[in-house]
Amino acid sequence: LGMARAIFSRWQQRQDRARAEQQELGEKTTTILSFTRSLRLALQVMILGTGAYYVLGGQITAGAMIAASIIAARALAPIERLTAAWNRFVAARAAEANLAGLFGALQSEPDPVRLPRPKGWLSVDSVSSLPPKGGEPILRNVGFALSPGECCAVVGPSGAGKSTLCRLIVGAWKPTAGHVRLDSADVYTWDSEHLGQHIGYLPQRVELFPGTVAENIARFGEIDSEAVIRAAELAGVHEMILRLPDGYETDVGPHADRISQGQRQRLGLARALFADPALVVLDEPNSNLDEAGDKALVDALRHLKRLGRTVVIVSHRAEVLKAADTVLVLRDGMIAKYGERDEILKPVVQRPAAPASAPAGVGAAAPPAVAPATPRPTKSPKEEAETAEKPLVLRESMRAVQGDHDQKRKSVAQAAPTAPPAAGEAAPPGIAAPTKAQAAPRRERKLKITPPKNWNTAAE
Repeated sequence: LGMARAIFSRWQQRQDRARAEQQELGEKTTTILSFTRSLRLALQVMILGTGAYYVLGGQITAGAMIAASIIAARALAPIERLTAAWNRFVAARAAEANLAGLFGALQSEPDPVRLPRPKGWLSVDSVSSLPPKGGEPILRNVGFALSPGECCAVVGPSGAGKSTLCRLIVGAWKPTAGHVRLDSADVYTWDSEHLGQHIGYLPQRVELFPGTVAENIARFGEIDSEAVIRAAELAGVHEMILRLPDGYETDVGPHADRISQGQRQRLGLARALFADPALVVLDEPNSNLDEAGDKALVDALRHLKRLGRTVVIVSHRAEVLKAADTVLVLRDGMIAKYGERDEILKPVVQRPAAPASAPAGVGAAAPPAVAPATPRPTKSPKEEAETAEKPLVLRESMRAVQGDHDQKRKSVAQAAPTAPPAAGEAAPPGIAAPTKAQAAPRRERKLKITPPKNWNTAAE
């Protein structure tokens, strides 16, 4: 708008004025400092001159003259130092006035309105997020809604933005665009101390702070033993904590070697479930868990759903996905799929159809129709035991018939004459060689073994 030169000139004038005032203040300070130093030296000279006059007159001694000079120098030294520190004294007084005004303004602000406990209605409205140093957006136009008692599983490849979405939901990060609302209130503008009481968050990397197990579960607030034990039982770590050296009073922290990564993750889950939060966000809660930990996690998810708590969990385990109601698939920071669990996972678990051997109309036979399976009738325990014994009797009967047949075949083979040689081979003496027509391959007779007609009666 053509204002650059005018604005720069105005800024330059103000800088020159400030520099002139600073230079004038420096000159005044230097003048006063020089005057006081000169005054101190002049007073010392006058004291020494007066003392010399009285020494020559015999009224005082030379020691008295030197003592008077030293006392005068010590008396004038504070005045000289005060003059040298006057500039810093003025700056300190101005800083104190600024801090007093700032603290007074903070104390005069009224206390914020405390919202009631949320019920768990979560709404993510077209949320987008950029990295702190700029670049490509991590999330782009992500939106969904959850009701109390609903569990949503977030899945996707690495770098899809799952952890970023979790941080936005709990209010740790501010979205670049859009809003995350809990019971219609923006979680980022909600007072963090108050909101933290109603949200449980388990990050992908769990950190336990120096203190006891109970203090970490209670989030270093007032320890309520019943609430701590209830959270530990819900997370399935109560028995594990009791097996620690000091139980709930075991000291943990970043360098506590007695706590493994899997135990840290389970303790972090207990901390997230402390105080019965309305919204629980779990980011890869089973990355370091064993089979027992996975089972405890699934049980905790089902218990939270029964209590009507809203749960958002990032996981790829099949057992955890079974506990979810909806599935959100993220890919490249955008929603690829979102819907009911069975609808989203159906293409994954459905077996692909066998490819056709030939295209239709080229002589390929159509696949036979598969008759629907008929339900098996319910049998009594006695009938089931008899049915289980029948195959065993049948197999024994077939083995007996097969043994008789093998014995007869061996007897016939021993009594039969020697078979003629094949065509082209030298025949033994007294036996004519067969012709090509007679040398056809012999086919073995297959014995068809049928079970005895009365096998059912024998089994019974």
